[in-house]
Amino acid sequence: MLWNSKFSKDLGFIDISKGRNSTQIYSAILNFFEEQNINVEIIHIVVQSYDGASVMSGHLNGVQAKVQKQYPAAIYIHCMAHRLNLVVLDLCKAIKIAQNVFNILEATYVHFSEPSKNTELLEIQKQLGLKKGQVMRICNTRWICRYKNCEVIINNYKAIVAVLQKEIEDQYNKDVAQAIG
Repeated sequence: MLWNSKFSKDLGFIDISKGRNSTQIYSAILNFFEEQNINVEIIHIVVQSYDGASVMSGHLNGVQAKVQKQYPAAIYIHCMAHRLNLVVLDLCKAIKIAQNVFNILEATYVHFSEPSKNTELLEIQKQLGLKKGQVMRICNTRWICRYKNCEVIINNYKAIVAVLQKEIEDQYNKDVAQAIG
C-alpha cells in the first residue's frame, strides 16, 4: 500500500503476484507513481516501512535499498505492526501454557491434514449437525489463523474427539499414539 499525504488520491494497493523479487517490486512502485501522475523527479520520499522479509528490507539489494539509492533521505523502518506481532509471538513462546495451546493446535492440524482423517472429521461433523470447519496450519504472521483454529476446535470438539476415539478403538496404525496424545 502506498500513500502520499500531498495527494489523497495516491492511496492504493499494488499487485505484485507476477513478480516478487526486489527489482520487480521496486519497478511496480515506480509504475504506481507514474500511473498516479506523480513526478518522481520532484517528490521526496522520506520514510519507507516493510516487514522483515529480505526482499523488502535487505540493505544491499532489497526494495528499501533500491528506494534509498534513488531517495537517500528515505529511511527504512521495520513495520510496527509486524514488530508487535513478533513481540507477541515471542511472548507466547515464553508463556508455557500459551505455547502448549499453540502446540496442540499445530498437532491437531498435522493429524487432520491427512486426507482420510480430514474426510472422516467432515463426515462426523455432518452427522452431528455441526458447522463444517477445518483446522488450519498455524501461521506466525497471521494471528487470524490461530483465532480461527481455536474457533474450529471449540465448535467441533465433539467431532474431533469422536474421530480420535474411533482411531484409538480401531488401533489401525501408528497414528493411534497421536490420537491418544
